[in-house]
Amino acid sequence: MQVNTVFGRQVVNPSRDLDETSLREIAAMTGGEYFRATDEQGLASIYLAIDQLEPVSGEPVYVRPEVALYFWPAGLALGLTALLALFSLISGGAPGANRVNRAEVQ
Repeated sequence: MQVNTVFGRQVVNPSRDLDETSLREIAAMTGGEYFRATDEQGLASIYLAIDQLEPVSGEPVYVRPEVALYFWPAGLALGLTALLALFSLISGGAPGANRVNRAEVQ
């Protein structure tokens, strides 16, 4: 599996660092079960086992925000851009730019 890090893209193997013995012990101490899938068929059987342990009734519930809030930062960015453009038009150039008067150059 490749992950992006500060030092660039690196290849990692999550299975190499997996301490299965500790995970099995934790599951035994807490009364839980330890599942490990190494392929798609194993994952499907784990899902079936979990569904038998705790069946879900009805359709799954998806929680999503009802009101979109992206327009607040987008509006702020648009307003600041408009103010910068207006200031640039009024002052005759970009803010902080060193303008040279053509009459002084000649």
